[in-house]
Amino acid sequence: MYEQAAQYDKYKLVAGIDVRIGGKEIIIHDEVTNCSQERISPLELLYHINIGPPAVSKSSRMIFKGDVQPRDKNAAQGLKQHAAFSDKRKGFVEECYFINLASSPDGQTGTMVVNPLENIAVYEIHNKNQLKCFTQWKQMGTDEYVNGLEPGTSLPNCRGEERKAGRLEFLKPGECRSFDITIGVLGDHSEINKAIQLLESDRLSNPLNLQ
Repeated sequence: MYEQAAQYDKYKLVAGIDVRIGGKEIIIHDEVTNCSQERISPLELLYHINIGPPAVSKSSRMIFKGDVQPRDKNAAQGLKQHAAFSDKRKGFVEECYFINLASSPDGQTGTMVVNPLENIAVYEIHNKNQLKCFTQWKQMGTDEYVNGLEPGTSLPNCRGEERKAGRLEFLKPGECRSFDITIGVLGDHSEINKAIQLLESDRLSNPLNLQ
């Protein structure tokens, strides 16, 4: 896919999705290229992975290892319960949390949503060397009832704010960057417990090694 305009940035995205027969994972491999021959272009890429029922319910929780900061005053009010979920609530105002995830020595990191009553978990694994930022988008509304897991090259703020904070990345003319994410589902109690231990440690691999 191309995003190009005269006298403006010129990008090419080559997207790859690997779904194996009988497997429990979706493996994403994307490549973004700056097609300009002379323009240095900003790079902002964020993966919005929405997890809903049955993985998300009032009995579920979000598993990760890292430091959390609320995006705004509204999110700050729910900070202590950001990793837990409620029933659907009419008029719920979205909450965003910026999480500095811990990672293994080679950069592997990830998060997971677990519903122990339904014995189901959904996880994502990515590499902080590719996607250094992470955002949790929490929406417990009656129409939108989801928890978003969002690895990205920067945080979902306006570009000027990300540039000022030093998080905005750039692609040189002809430069290509690769991004890899694994999304998986678990339905076995022992596998879920093993995954929790891995996500809360520094022993992650991609794909997640549960053997």
